[in-house]
Amino acid sequence: MKTTQPPSKRIINLASKLLNLFCENGIRYFPPFESWAQQHSEEAWRSIQYAYVLDLAHYSLHGLTKKRPSRELVKDVLIVIEQWMIQSQGQLAQVTFENGTSSWLPVCLLQGS
Repeated sequence: MKTTQPPSKRIINLASKLLNLFCENGIRYFPPFESWAQQHSEEAWRSIQYAYVLDLAHYSLHGLTKKRPSRELVKDVLIVIEQWMIQSQGQLAQVTFENGTSSWLPVCLLQGS
């Protein structure tokens, strides 16, 4: 993904699904530290290696799409999530939709809606 062009709808859709899946499983991106971390207790987070995040994203996207994702797609999706988290200053909100499902979203996607 080139930084000059906006991400495709497909990448945005996959990024929102992956972000929700990561949040549900205690994995988040922390902009102040430019780091991914995994929750180990209510108050404790531990930094995780980017290679591990790439693997998790690869397997998760494989499950979401039922196709093996390319390395480029995995990186593009993670970049979008990281950009959202930077824009949102790390803040997330759990949103419940009209159909009763809920999802974690970065607050930058909720502003102006």
